[in-house]
Amino acid sequence: MAFGRTKRRETDALRAKFVTNRETVRSWTARWECPEVEWPPFDEVPGPWVVAPRERKRWLEQHAPFLDTYRWETPLRTRSAVRRCGNADEGGGVITWRRVTEEDFGLLRTWLAQPHVARWWHHDTSAEAVARDFGPAARGEEPSEDLLVMLDGTPVALVQRCRFADYPDYRQELADQVELPEGAVTLDYLLADPARVGQGLGPRILRAVVAATWTDDPDASAVVVPVNAANRASWRALEKTGLRRVGTVDLAPDNPADERAHHVYRIDRPADAPS
Repeated sequence: MAFGRTKRRETDALRAKFVTNRETVRSWTARWECPEVEWPPFDEVPGPWVVAPRERKRWLEQHAPFLDTYRWETPLRTRSAVRRCGNADEGGGVITWRRVTEEDFGLLRTWLAQPHVARWWHHDTSAEAVARDFGPAARGEEPSEDLLVMLDGTPVALVQRCRFADYPDYRQELADQVELPEGAVTLDYLLADPARVGQGLGPRILRAVVAATWTDDPDASAVVVPVNAANRASWRALEKTGLRRVGTVDLAPDNPADERAHHVYRIDRPADAPS
C-alpha cells in the first residue's frame, strides 16, 4: 500500500541552508557559508553530522545550541559499519536517505515502470498520477514519509513509512484480523534495480529503517507490515530483517490480479531503544 506522512518535525529556513551547504561544512572550521549566522568555534565537525543517536543531544548543546528545529538526516548502516560518513567496513557501501521531493518524481516514474516493481505496486506511471500520489507527502501535506534511499550517493530504493493511526480505516481493517498495538508503524518499499534484488541490500535497508524508527518516533511501539502472500521475495526480506510472521489476513491487493491473502510481519520496539 502506498502512503505518505507529514513531516515529523517542521524545519526552518536555517535548517534548509544547513543541509544545502553540508558539503561545504566538511571543511569549514570557524564560519559557515551563511552570512547571517555567526558560528562558535568547533573543536571537531562530525563527518558531517553523522552522529550516533545517543550523542545528538550533547552535540547540539555543544555545537549548535540555537538549532532547536534541527531535523536529523539519519544514516542507514548495519551495526558493524563505521559511523563516519563515507566508510563502511563490510564492503557494501554507505547507505543514506532523504525525503522525496518533487524533483524526484521523474525518477520514481522510471522505477515504478520497472517490471519487477510494476508486478506488485501496479502504479500508474504517468506524470499526473505520480504527482497526485507522491506530491502531498513531498509537500508535507500527507501523513506519511517517502524516503529516497541512496547507496554511496546513488538512489537505489524507495521506503514509505507511516503510523497506522494516521490511516484509521486501514488500521481498523487490519486490527479486525490481527493484533495491532497502539503506536504501530508500517512500511512499504521497493528496490529500483532488478540486479540488486536478492543481493542482501533490501534487508540491509529495512534493518536500518526499522532501527531508525525507534529513534525517529519515540511513540512507535512496533513495526507491522502486511505483504501479499504471493510476494515471497518481499516477505523473505522482512524475515531477514528480523520481523516475525504473526498472521495471515484478507486485504485488497495493490495488483488486482493477485489474491487477497497477506502475511503480516511484526517487530516490537526493543526494551533498550531510545525514548
